[in-house]
Amino acid sequence: TFCREQLAIAEDALGPEHPTSLELVEALARAVVMEGDQPVDDEVQTEALKLFHRALEGTCQALGPGHPNAVRTALHFARAKAEKHGATEEAHDLLSAAVDASARTIGDEHPLAVQCRELRDEIRMQLWGEDGPGDFDFGGGPIDDDNFEGAPGLGLRRGTAGPQHVEAMLAAAASSVTVAGR
Repeated sequence: TFCREQLAIAEDALGPEHPTSLELVEALARAVVMEGDQPVDDEVQTEALKLFHRALEGTCQALGPGHPNAVRTALHFARAKAEKHGATEEAHDLLSAAVDASARTIGDEHPLAVQCRELRDEIRMQLWGEDGPGDFDFGGGPIDDDNFEGAPGLGLRRGTAGPQHVEAMLAAAASSVTVAGR
């Protein structure tokens, strides 16, 4: 397809981790999901999720988790996850991290931040109803410059996925807002 050809050209010219190449990875993922008039089968959805994951991870590394490209990719990735698996805590957490990271960079009222928040809230309602997920004890103590582990979800994300995992990076970016603004 055209997207695959453009991606191959960009990767040859710029490298696979260049922001332009990563934008094309995301575009390819969206094209894969929307191919044809037929419902998307499981294999195609799985391919799209892998492409979204690659695009999001690379964009967070290259541009930062609060960059509009990263927030947009997180939004599309979470939508694709929800379409494949229904409302999941993973999609909710991905969107929550994107909302938190975008608050620091593009602002709460940026259209991408609003779309992430709206989809996150819709998933929250499907999962937990009006009360939300409830109170969780993530442990780790207070947040300070030397201890980010007290940030909601950050210790959990770092512990289960590692510090380079995209959700850990998004949570760390959101936590730095809290630390800086205490």
